[in-house]
Amino acid sequence: MKNHDVVPTALIASIAALKKGGTNKCLRELLKHKLIYHNAKRYDGYNLTYAGYDYLALKALVKRGKIIGVGNQIGVGKESDIFMAYDQDENPVCIKLHRLGRTSFRAVKHKRDYLVGRHSVNWYYLSRLAALKEFSFMKALHEHGFPTPTPIDVNRHCVVMGLVPGHQLAQYRDLPRPERIYTAMMDLALRFAAHGLIHCDLNEFNVMWDEKAESLIVIDFPQMISTSHPNAEEMFDRDIGCIRRFFERQFHIVGEHIPSFTQDVCRETNLDIEVAASGFTKEHDELLLQEYSGRAPECEQAADGATGVDDEDEESEEGEEDGEDEDGGEDGEDEAEVRRPELPALPDDVAADLAAESPAPEGKGDDDDQGAAEDGEEDEEDEEDEEDARERRRRLKQLPKKEKPSRTAAPPATSTAPPPNPPVSATTPESTSAAPAPPPADQDEPELDDRTLEFVQNRVKRNLSKQTVRVATRNLTKMNK
Repeated sequence: MKNHDVVPTALIASIAALKKGGTNKCLRELLKHKLIYHNAKRYDGYNLTYAGYDYLALKALVKRGKIIGVGNQIGVGKESDIFMAYDQDENPVCIKLHRLGRTSFRAVKHKRDYLVGRHSVNWYYLSRLAALKEFSFMKALHEHGFPTPTPIDVNRHCVVMGLVPGHQLAQYRDLPRPERIYTAMMDLALRFAAHGLIHCDLNEFNVMWDEKAESLIVIDFPQMISTSHPNAEEMFDRDIGCIRRFFERQFHIVGEHIPSFTQDVCRETNLDIEVAASGFTKEHDELLLQEYSGRAPECEQAADGATGVDDEDEESEEGEEDGEDEDGGEDGEDEAEVRRPELPALPDDVAADLAAESPAPEGKGDDDDQGAAEDGEEDEEDEEDEEDARERRRRLKQLPKKEKPSRTAAPPATSTAPPPNPPVSATTPESTSAAPAPPPADQDEPELDDRTLEFVQNRVKRNLSKQTVRVATRNLTKMNK
């Protein structure tokens, strides 16, 4: 599925390795239940439908003992469907089936980093990546004490989690002490950022309110990014703006203090390193570890005025760079040549004295003399070639010019002897290969017009036989008459 959108029928038969006719029988049964789709646009093959992908994931979870049955659908989103299920103890749990590729949410390939360097994959594979990413975020956040559903298991595009006893904040028109809930959501956004993560979709639709426990529970994590992401501040401000607009519109609450990403976020842990959030790369790995590991948070350093550590680190880094330049071998020499300062220009009289006193390099004079001699020889050869060319042109001018052919062909000499060979017809194929025969004595050649003369001259230029030219002349004369 990672490499094929439409799997060829021959490949299915080779992988299944069933007896003759067994593959077609199984394919017909799957088509009957709409678990696959027959596609023959480019070649004969089959598509996997989301129903078939759901069946594969649920079968694997049942074999693991995570669920024993599936109930009703309890929610639907732009990229997933939510169902109720039951575990082995018949306790209700929640399963989330990712549905990337819907018409309302098809820009996910450009807005999220699921592809990781790949240019084209199918939607089922992207749904699997989204499920794995959400489960890893949920598990890491739950272990660090964040209010999230309890992660249970994941398979393909299906995530199994604990059922949240509550509803979305968007469904409530009245809440007990909404000011306290507003403050809790702002603190939750700052706490995410302190652990190196930003939710990127923290609003009233992704926060559940547990009425019994009177607590908030955050859901939907595939889009989370690291605070090292280039757009981290923008996403943080957007989450804060969504919270403020909801409480101002729904409960007429306007907060006095607006959290700031640069001033209020104090990095405590590197949870983004643990889950490899978007925006965190291998290049950032060493930088973040050097920056945060074994050092107090930035806000504590600012409060204590501890600025000497940064200066010492900068000095040590400069010392290490100098040491590397000294032991760098050839690289160090190249850098030394590049960094060599320019010398001041000498006076004119001093430069002239130094040039006069400095001895010429050995062999330099001999090379100059040899080069001059070679140049002289080349000039003599060029002159001789020009003289030869002039002599050839002079001789050609002295040659007699060719006489132009007359417009009337001279009659052949009369002879009493019969012709050695009878005249050959122009239509016979032997006319081009047989020996030319003279025309009859009493037959005169017709006069040639301009068109015939031009044709004859062209034929003569092509070295054709005289007999062929005569025959062609007679035929053209007859055609003109």
